[in-house]
Amino acid sequence: MRSFSNINDVRKEKKKLYEKQLHLEGKIEQNWLDLKHSLRPLNIINQVVHRSVEKAKEPGSISTIISDTLTMVAYKLTNALTQTLEKKVEQWTKK
Repeated sequence: MRSFSNINDVRKEKKKLYEKQLHLEGKIEQNWLDLKHSLRPLNIINQVVHRSVEKAKEPGSISTIISDTLTMVAYKLTNALTQTLEKKVEQWTKK
């Protein structure tokens, strides 16, 4: 503990400690509000989805490879089906 030479030093130290206490209480209050906000169900779901999307964006990840493969398969199937449909419609219109 610090020794004081006069009452003014004590008052200055007391004021400094009080200001520090107010600052720390403000930080505690803000942390508490942040914690309450982050524990809301909607925010938890949002965080999980955000992490999943960010992980899927990593190049070379399994999710990216699967996603790219499924996209290519869907494109080819859609292309084949539209060509078949065009042929059928052309046949119907010629009759």
